[in-house]
Amino acid sequence: MSSFAAHNIRFADGSLSIPEHPFLLADVPHCEGAKRVLSMLYGGNHEGKRIVDLGCLEGGYALEFARMGLDSFGIEVRTSSYENCLEVKRRAEISNLNFAQDDVWNLAKYGPYDVMFCCGLLYDLDRPLGFIRLMGEQARDAVIINTHYAPEGWRPKSVFKLSKMTDTRVCQAAGMTSLGSVTSKNGRSTNGRPGVTSAVSG
Repeated sequence: MSSFAAHNIRFADGSLSIPEHPFLLADVPHCEGAKRVLSMLYGGNHEGKRIVDLGCLEGGYALEFARMGLDSFGIEVRTSSYENCLEVKRRAEISNLNFAQDDVWNLAKYGPYDVMFCCGLLYDLDRPLGFIRLMGEQARDAVIINTHYAPEGWRPKSVFKLSKMTDTRVCQAAGMTSLGSVTSKNGRSTNGRPGVTSAVSG
């Protein structure tokens, strides 16, 4: 298991995954908003409803949905993050929480789902519109998306430069030919750091 770096989770024994962090994942607006949507959808009766957290990172959102009573499933491709997901499942002591290590494009093989939760993922995908369509096809009730976006015609006021790639073989293996970046509208992201979205063309 790697040390937790993103999701500050309170485990069943009261311990925290990132004790020095100033707040819990359960209290961030993305999580609270998603939980409100789920409560509006199902009126507080989540029994028998299944949700998938796509690109679930360390499993914190999936855990919160399981604590609401949903059958919660997370998909994460990165090995270190997936190992943290398994640690979350073990320490949360909750039976309706499960994870798979896989590419999110393979989500259909783990279905069916009532709800899709896609937070902080779309801008990492090469075909985001195709993925939105896939989610729509696989969700019976709702798709909840939280992502950065740029309205048509929008241009950044400032640009955060990316450093040069030191190994072009990495780009070539991924089919990339160029990299660029833009900041968020106010030049900052929600965590106070420059907001960077990589634009890749192939």
